[in-house]
Amino acid sequence: MQPRDPNDDQIRDQEAIDERKQLNKLRLNSFTATPGTVKPFQPSTLAWNVLVPDSVSSAIDVTFTIGNHPVPAVGTLPVSPLATGAFLLTAHSPLTSRMMGSQVVNVDLGDLVEASLPRASIQFAAQAVKDLFRAGSLSTRGDLTVQMLPPDGLRLKVPLSADIQNFFNADIDVELDVRVSVKSLPGGARVPSARLSAVSVDVIFHVAEHIFSLGTATAAQALIEPLAADLINGFLGPQIETVFARPLQQAIDAFLGLWRGADPAKRTYRLYSITSDPAGLIILGAPVPAPSGTGGGAGGIGGTGGVVVMKKTSKKKGAKGRKKSPAR
Repeated sequence: MQPRDPNDDQIRDQEAIDERKQLNKLRLNSFTATPGTVKPFQPSTLAWNVLVPDSVSSAIDVTFTIGNHPVPAVGTLPVSPLATGAFLLTAHSPLTSRMMGSQVVNVDLGDLVEASLPRASIQFAAQAVKDLFRAGSLSTRGDLTVQMLPPDGLRLKVPLSADIQNFFNADIDVELDVRVSVKSLPGGARVPSARLSAVSVDVIFHVAEHIFSLGTATAAQALIEPLAADLINGFLGPQIETVFARPLQQAIDAFLGLWRGADPAKRTYRLYSITSDPAGLIILGAPVPAPSGTGGGAGGIGGTGGVVVMKKTSKKKGAKGRKKSPAR
């Protein structure tokens, strides 16, 4: 009799079927979320109880997860979702799995407040980015401009000139695509995050220069453009992200202070989401719930110069027809 090949697909398929039969013997006694509806940053406690018969635990290794988090067969877990969603309790064996149940936690977004950061203000603050390119033979030949890229990005357009020794000078148009999101920090704080997602470099020689260079200008373009894009992404990327994010954080800190000052209860506000629309960036904030016995909003896991306008988001639909955006 030959030894069993552990890589034999037919054997593994049969073992997975046998394991599934064992998982089917598990019994979900309860799976609850308390409370079932929360506000942003307010925790809900998931509680579950799964009966694992001795005949199953002696036959196979059984583990459980909620989302990507390992959990025991019986336990509780505080969660702080930012948007309404379902939490799945899943039982796993080495070769297969079984969903035991799901529990929806609803998120009430009625207390969200909104501020807008106009594109002109973003463009003014982002001028510092072009200073990063002033080195060696490079110089700027105009102001940086900003194009919004909904729903979560914008494009910085940097016009440059290059003085190329022993060759024709070139105009260089650099486009930097920046994705804006919100990053959660330990302790529950939420801050803006800027990530350079794409770099485009267009090297421009005039028609006469292409002619007089006998084709070398075209070859230079093909060589310089991808090399410059890689250099910008690798060496200037982190600096661009920092230079862009710093004034954005300052603006958000101002919004948070204004929201607290206008709140009759003087509640502390926290950044909820940042989205992009053609006119600028939309900043949403929410009051931080008072600490409760369930562990506070920081614990557990989650679901997922210009004119500034601030208002309660629950009233904005009638004013501009905007719908609330889920947190990013």
